[in-house]
Amino acid sequence: MVVHEFSPNAKIHWMEDIQAIRVEWFKLHMTLEHFQTICGAGIQVLQQKGASLWIADQYNSEGAYPKDVQDFVVRELEDIAVSVGVKKILTIMPKELGLSSMSTKRWNNNLAERGNFMLQNFSTLEACLAWLKTVD
Repeated sequence: MVVHEFSPNAKIHWMEDIQAIRVEWFKLHMTLEHFQTICGAGIQVLQQKGASLWIADQYNSEGAYPKDVQDFVVRELEDIAVSVGVKKILTIMPKELGLSSMSTKRWNNNLAERGNFMLQNFSTLEACLAWLKTVD
């Protein structure tokens, strides 16, 4: 169920069956302030639902996150997510190789180095959901 829409950049879905939010990204080039608004809305849903699973679905994304957004993800968003109880961040990689996939790999690698979450990448949402059935 779509709970927030930020056209043309993203939609936030609540996935009741797995107690997760799924942020479905489309246009990745945006201002830092807009990115923060989208992520803040996602965090609010997680807090309201008492959930700890964030799915970053970039399968249909285009473009790349600006550097200030990437820096924010690594320097600040991680701490915010930890403070509200996020335990798993699962990423659906962009279907098109290029700037979008390079940008995603960069911030995933930066987050993985800090080690505060279970991070996992998938090629499709279906693969992500199948994997979730195999883990705690």
